[in-house]
Amino acid sequence: MKTPQHQLLNTLLFLFPIFLFAQQKKQTQRVSVEQTNLLLVEGGTFNMGQDVEEDIVRLVTVSAFYVDATQVTNKEYRAYTDYLDANDRMGTTNWRGSAGMRPDTTIWLRCVDTSIAAQLTEDYFRLPAFDYYPVVGVSWTQATYFAKWRSDRRNEKLAIESGYWTADLQEKYSFTTSEFLAGDYHKKEGKELPKDLNSIYSNYRLLSEAEWELAAWALIGKREFTDEGLVSNQVYKPLATEGKERHHKTAVNKYRKLALRHAKKYPLPSYYDTKKYDLPSAVFEGEINGYGIYNLNNNVAEWVEDWYKEIVKPTDEINTISESEEEIRLRRIKKLWKKLPPKVLKGASGMANKKSPGNRSSAKAMGQYERLIGFRCGMTVMEMPQF
Repeated sequence: MKTPQHQLLNTLLFLFPIFLFAQQKKQTQRVSVEQTNLLLVEGGTFNMGQDVEEDIVRLVTVSAFYVDATQVTNKEYRAYTDYLDANDRMGTTNWRGSAGMRPDTTIWLRCVDTSIAAQLTEDYFRLPAFDYYPVVGVSWTQATYFAKWRSDRRNEKLAIESGYWTADLQEKYSFTTSEFLAGDYHKKEGKELPKDLNSIYSNYRLLSEAEWELAAWALIGKREFTDEGLVSNQVYKPLATEGKERHHKTAVNKYRKLALRHAKKYPLPSYYDTKKYDLPSAVFEGEINGYGIYNLNNNVAEWVEDWYKEIVKPTDEINTISESEEEIRLRRIKKLWKKLPPKVLKGASGMANKKSPGNRSSAKAMGQYERLIGFRCGMTVMEMPQF
């Protein structure tokens, strides 16, 4: 007969490999993320919607997540459209072909002074001088598919490094994360499926509205609360980037130095005056917050994941987004292509009170826009199982 001590020991021996695998899984993601532009934002509770005109504040709790240090640049988005162009030439065009994913460069005709608008429609997305400026004129739908493409390219690289995406598979198939994790390629070739596929592959995505706002407030350190339960020491404290010679993360600092060298090599056209015409700045100019995130509440507006709805009353919320929910959302986009309701926009561009990250507005997921809209990506932190 087993004693309680023996039963406890057997339970611990059973759980330990699971616990160890979860730690390895999280560590693997952390190592792969360390070489990217992503920054970790610790989860926590904050006053969502603070300091906006309607002043409907609600206490929201968000899990930890990763966020891009900068808005997605013209150069990054151009790599996406170039990839689609190459696939078009190879005859592998699908309903997400390159023509449908290019930015709407006519946005400048509706958003800036007429004396420079026509020139910007030709130059902004194409000239090397604007490589490290935020891409604009992209819809929510285009931003979503860029994130999926970016995930596929990142995960393809990881799969090659892990030895799972072999040369013979690369010759026959075009890599997508969903098909790879489902084992479709290995099944077609009669190969044995690797057992730990899900341990290292996670996806870029748009941030939720709550994640975006928490990152913008940059509440680092101990939170204090009022008698009503709201955070009492939540204050927006951005810093100017002037004089910030080094970023706290090596990969971001390396990327920033590359952008600065590029700017010296490719100077801006003489007509591009950011102050005179209220034009976008480079992604490493403007403001930086306590997490090291650039321009999270200025420069251009940003798409987030959420559908737009009016906030009618305070409510305590827990904000989460899972990979399964994301995959469902992506499948639904095909059917909703031109019927999507408005999506949430965040950021100070066009807002009445530019000092509060709580500001929000909306725009159709697809269409022509009357303001400059960009985006940045985030990523879910792989969670360890709860025991």
